[in-house]
Amino acid sequence: MLPSLKVLLLTSCQLNNSPDSLVHSNLTSLETLDISFNLAPKRLAPNWFWGLTSLKLLDISWSQFSGPIPDEIGNMTSMVELYLSHNNLVGMIPSNLKKLCNLETLFIHDAGINGSITE
Repeated sequence: MLPSLKVLLLTSCQLNNSPDSLVHSNLTSLETLDISFNLAPKRLAPNWFWGLTSLKLLDISWSQFSGPIPDEIGNMTSMVELYLSHNNLVGMIPSNLKKLCNLETLFIHDAGINGSITE
């Protein structure tokens, strides 16, 4: 579909549903995905954007996402900035977050999750 696309900004677009998966959209070069401020409740599905391993920035803040953070987050090893704040997430901070060795910025305040970040 768009194999050369590097930045996709869908901030405040009133998205009220999400595709089953972005991986099948051939967004293999995507480095920035911002879907913040889309206030329609939705569950974080493991197959949605977690397979986009080239992502360096993911912002899903203020989007009323719910449920646990999928374990697939550990596959996003290129991630530098991750914004999860102001959602309705549940559970613990995933232990495989430690696999994100390039991560420099992590915003998880008021996200609904708890726990500690281990090395």
